[in-house]
This record gives sequence, C-alpha cells and structure tokens, in this order.
Amino acid sequence: MLNSLCGRGFDRFFVYLTYLGDGVVVLVLAMLAGYSQAKSKIRFLFLGFSICLIAGLLAQFFKKVVFNGMPRPMGYFTEGALQLVDGVKIHSWNTFPSGHTTSIVTLMLFCAYLYGKKPWIQVLFAVFACGVAYSRVYLSQHFLEDVVGGSVLSILVFFLFARTLYTWFEFADVRWA
Repeated sequence: MLNSLCGRGFDRFFVYLTYLGDGVVVLVLAMLAGYSQAKSKIRFLFLGFSICLIAGLLAQFFKKVVFNGMPRPMGYFTEGALQLVDGVKIHSWNTFPSGHTTSIVTLMLFCAYLYGKKPWIQVLFAVFACGVAYSRVYLSQHFLEDVVGGSVLSILVFFLFARTLYTWFEFADVRWA
C-alpha cells in the first residue's frame, strides 16, 4: 500500500535499510559504538551489547509468547491486497512488536547517549531509527502499531536498564579499559 506509489529504487533502498535493524547487526554495531569511546571502551562495549540484547530478547518474548499468533499484514489481508517487494520473504504471524524496530531504536538511543552532545546529532539518530521502522511497514512486514510498540519497548528498556547496567559495570570492576 505505502510502497505502491514508489518505484524499484525505493524497494531496494528499504530492503537494505531494514537489515540495519536485524538483531545480530545491531549487536555488532552496539559493540563497535561502545568500543569507540576514548575512555571505558570495554564498559561501553558491554553496556551497548547488554541493552540491545535485553531489548531484542524482550521483543521476541512479547512476539512469541505474549502476542503469539497475531497476524502480520500478509496474514491479515487477502491475497493480492498488498504491494509486495521482490526478493523479500514475507512472514504472516507474530507481528507485535517489531523486533527490527526495537533493535534499531535501542541502538540509536545508545548512540545518542554516547555521541549526542549536539541536538542535531540526536535528531539524525532519530531520523535514522524512523527510517528503519518505516522500512518494516513499507516492506509489508508490520503494521504501524507494531513499529510504535517496538519503539515504546526500546525506550522503556533503554531508560530502565541503561543507568542500572552502567552503574553495575562500573561497580563490578574498577579496572575497565
């Protein structure tokens, strides 16, 4: 539906953009972002990894246990109602919340925490997260409420766990790099 107005260039763009929300990609990027810090490299590496892992695992728990069987767009609409993108494997079930969105929003919050001293950098991270979230709807993988739910989950996880984990990592060993 959203993608019916766009051409193949947008299709390819969103196919590649959506991979940046994949859990494994996000975990690697979180560790790289944490390790790039001048001080406390290992602490921030573990902090980024831990926050993104917790958010991703919670998204999968909600998706596969709490909201198990909720239809995705392909499972909800009749055959031919969706404009599909070539080469994208479409799933039909377990839609809420969007795991890709949960992962990328958590990562972008972590990056904003590390690098976001200037407001325009924080806006850039937010726009990037919104782009990946939008790609999930564009590719007919999720409904809008799925990506909003994933975003809310990641915000809650970040603000509930970031300070706790940072303090715990700081307390656990004073000899961090």
